[in-house]
Amino acid sequence: MNVTIPSEFGRMGGGIKVPSGAGNTLGAVPPRPVEEVRMPRRQCTECGSKCDYYSTLCRTCYNQKRKQHWPELTPPNPSGFCQCGCGQKTNLAPKDDYRPATLAVKGTPLRYIKGHQHRAGGIEYTVDDETGCWLWIGARNHAGYSTRGQDGRKVMAHRYMWERHNGPVPPGLILDHLCRNPACVNPEHLEPVTHTENVRRGKAAKLTVEQVREIRALADSCTRTELARRYDLTVSHVCHIIYRRSWRDVE
Repeated sequence: MNVTIPSEFGRMGGGIKVPSGAGNTLGAVPPRPVEEVRMPRRQCTECGSKCDYYSTLCRTCYNQKRKQHWPELTPPNPSGFCQCGCGQKTNLAPKDDYRPATLAVKGTPLRYIKGHQHRAGGIEYTVDDETGCWLWIGARNHAGYSTRGQDGRKVMAHRYMWERHNGPVPPGLILDHLCRNPACVNPEHLEPVTHTENVRRGKAAKLTVEQVREIRALADSCTRTELARRYDLTVSHVCHIIYRRSWRDVE
């Protein structure tokens, strides 16, 4: 038995004849069951193991690649003794831990024996005999700088120690670590400088004061392009230095 569907029913209409079936409205054909489609697995480009279809690396290789872009960790406890002051040796870290509160480097001693981190009541820092740095025992931020709580807010530990020994930091100045160790809180290793001077002393600085003076001295005998190639700079950066738009305080 065929059923003719009137044209007023839209796309199914127009006088189309379809076979009728029990329970089907207007004699519509029941849809086919949808087959489950599984995406094929791909091979990792590094180790050859199976990985997700939309990825080229397995989970292990992905974590190893990601760690290459993380900052290099320094062992937080080179002495190997628990920093609570109990005098016992700590265990070795089973893996790298980048969290400031539980900083650890795989294969090096942990900072505390389990449960001893709450015992460091009156001890604030440990002294490194080789460098003379005062290594803060408390928490550290993502950049490796020590922090502590004061009056219900978080402050930098090296600034707290400076103000405790030398008074407030002069207005407009910040503290620079002369030892280049951000975890150090020794006031003798700190110096109040301007923000510009602090940036020039940092690792990201491309030029020194001597190089800036050389660029200005060679401005008449060399082209801007030659100076840019020699000092690995852009031409605009060289022009800013020559015309004193930057490094204005350098004669």
